[in-house]
Amino acid sequence: MQQSKRKVIKTRAGELGHLDCRCLGKDQIVGSKSRRCLVAMLDARARLAWAEAADDLKSLSVMFAALKSLNLLNAEYGIRFEAVLTDNGAEAASRGNLAGHPMERLLGELALYLLYSDTARPHQGLGGKTPLHALQDLSTNYLTSTGMTGRRRG
Repeated sequence: MQQSKRKVIKTRAGELGHLDCRCLGKDQIVGSKSRRCLVAMLDARARLAWAEAADDLKSLSVMFAALKSLNLLNAEYGIRFEAVLTDNGAEAASRGNLAGHPMERLLGELALYLLYSDTARPHQGLGGKTPLHALQDLSTNYLTSTGMTGRRRG
């Protein structure tokens, strides 16, 4: 029997992030008396990764570690993920409590944040205007300069 495998091929950084979690044994960290966990985020195209240490793999700990990773990859490399793929473990997903689960909530709010960041938040490069207002100013200036202000003459 042959098994066909679907490849996930992305063309640009930020299209898809992979989130994975792993606990290390006490003997894997020199001088540690307790186990530590890693929460890692990887870009599917650029293969840039960042891992944060966490005390456990509870959903709240994973959510904060993932948020740190998302912020760092955005700040350092300009990568903002459109989607994040997880293994849907208990730390990353909840079937019955989407609004109350920290990671589900983070990923749901992330889309709203990106919308806010791209459209409503003032940007320094636009003179403190939001992209939406800058676009409106450009179109108004163009219409005024060409005499097509939308007003009827009469």
